[in-house]
Order: sequence, then C-alpha cells, then structure tokens
Amino acid sequence: MSIYYAVDRRGLFKPDSRFDLSVLPIDTSRITPHAATQFNSGISPHGITYFIGDSIDYHVHNRGNQPASAIEYALELVRQAHYPEKPSRFQSMFGCETLDGAKHFRGQYDPYKISTPIYEIIPNEKVHRGDMNLLSAKCPISELDRRLRTYWSECSYPLHSNYEPFWEIVIPLPVNIGARAA
Repeated sequence: MSIYYAVDRRGLFKPDSRFDLSVLPIDTSRITPHAATQFNSGISPHGITYFIGDSIDYHVHNRGNQPASAIEYALELVRQAHYPEKPSRFQSMFGCETLDGAKHFRGQYDPYKISTPIYEIIPNEKVHRGDMNLLSAKCPISELDRRLRTYWSECSYPLHSNYEPFWEIVIPLPVNIGARAA
C-alpha cells in the first residue's frame, strides 16, 4: 500500500492512529433528504466544512472564495453522474504523493504556518489523483465542466503558459495515520 502525506491544518491527527468519518446527526430541515442519505456512513471534516457549513473552519479554509462550496458540490455531482467509482470528497481527506509536495502545499496555502505538522497517511481503499489547480470557477461554465471532468479523469491540461499541475490525492476515510513526517 502506498504512503501519502497530509498537512494537519486542523490539528486532528495523532501518530499511529486511525482517522475515521464522523457520524453526525444531520438536520434534514437544512438539506434535502437525498443529500442526508449520502452521509449514512459518516462525513469527513472536509464534508462538514463545505457541505454542511456547521464549522468555523468554513470561514478559515474557504478564505473568502465564495465559489468554493459551489465547486465542491459541482465536483460531487459530476463524480456521482460520471465517475461513481471515485471517492467522494465529502468522505475523504487530502494528501500529496511526496513529502516535498505536502511542504509546498503547506507553504502555498498557509505561508505563515510553515510549522504545521505533516503526517504519513496510509489508505485502506483506492485513492484518486486530481489536479487541484483545475478547481477554480474563474471561467465560463463550459470550461468549468471541462475542468471538473478532467479532474476526475486523473488528467490535466495547461490553463496558461508554464502551467504546472498540483496533484492532490483524495483519500477515502478511514485511513491510518503514520508518523509525523515534518
């Protein structure tokens, strides 16, 4: 089994432990019954942040990017319709293939928190590799559709000259947390 690396921005990981889905009582008055049934087996912290929005983390991790929730939902709808074998981002965590990739992510998204811990992550199921840089709504809807489908197909394409994909690994929960790597 492969080992991936995740930045612990929320301070939730413990070395040599299991990290699992949260089973929450979901207020179905706030979401559709169909949406509530998606989380019968639980939801990840990412799902709580973006799908339910009951978390202070929504404001921290969303960083004022108002389309972020809409992109997450569009990604989930495209996944369900065309890539149902892929893991739901709302029931997964995210990592990088290499420690250097995780350090780059940590520095890019939390430049003032370069001491944020990075842990080894050992998945229990098949993961998905997608170009995180494609996940922007600063484009026409036809282009957004192309980006979302490309993301789920584990491919990429240049959005501009000198374009470099940033490959994130979508890791379905539960996972095993290994040692602190940085």
